[in-house]
Amino acid sequence: MIETPSIFRLQALFLIIQYHAEVGRFERAFMMASIASRHVTALQLNHESPHLSFVTQEIRRRAAWTMALLDGYFSVGLPGYSTINYEEIYQQYPCREEEFGSRDSDTIEGPSTTRGEDKAHSSMLELILRISRVRRDIMRFTRQLALLEQPLEEFQGIVQGFQMNLAHLQEKIVSVVGSSATGSIIRPKFRW
Repeated sequence: MIETPSIFRLQALFLIIQYHAEVGRFERAFMMASIASRHVTALQLNHESPHLSFVTQEIRRRAAWTMALLDGYFSVGLPGYSTINYEEIYQQYPCREEEFGSRDSDTIEGPSTTRGEDKAHSSMLELILRISRVRRDIMRFTRQLALLEQPLEEFQGIVQGFQMNLAHLQEKIVSVVGSSATGSIIRPKFRW
């Protein structure tokens, strides 16, 4: 059934890939990730579909971004091993979990159609995706540095950019889950 992709088959494929990676069969998981990436492309999950219902759009968003997270396991910043690029995902980040699971018709309208960089409340998945993206960029930069024969003039500026991104992410994480200084366990308030 590889030749007839669907969201449900893709979600099952994600679970199978995760299983193979967890039990140490990385080669198989890597090869299956390529198939999953083709499913994402064939279903055009990397593009918004505003004509669909909120729940359907959100499922599509979560599938596309899950592929980006899976790609991070295998490519580790190496462009030659990448199965999907963040730059090719034209979807906004997933909404907060309590919005997705809400039965309230006012909440089900969902987020705006733009990928908001300054949203007041980010979802946990969005924060994980942002961290994964910064991690990928840092790893790519580190590999590029290793190949250089002369010092990079823009080094300080690039490192400061990473530091600013990480500080911004830290602020967002604290706003969503609270400070770790309280000593409490992070327990998001949603039913999923």
